Amino acid sequence: MLADVFRQRAQYTSREPERDFAAMTCCAAWHELGSCRGIGMATGPIPWTAIRDWSAFHRLDHDATVLLIGVIRYLDNKRAERDAARRSLEAARGGRS
Repeated sequence: MLADVFRQRAQYTSREPERDFAAMTCCAAWHELGSCRGIGMATGPIPWTAIRDWSAFHRLDHDATVLLIGVIRYLDNKRAERDAARRSLEAARGGRS
């Protein structure tokens, strides 16, 4: 059973592109800054100020910071779309998951 899980994971990850430093930095920032999101009716985006502060702390230059802001905004938008689709599906099912 566990061997099957590892085999499936290996097949999945073998199709992923190689991650470079910029991609790993953006992913790390998105996950680390997730706790800065506003929470209300839905989970909000990561604030721009939190991204700027994270970039300054990690000594990213202006171009890298602009790239990071764009990537985090893209990921936040995709997350919001996914969450909205999930809520819509739950509503269509009468509130059941």
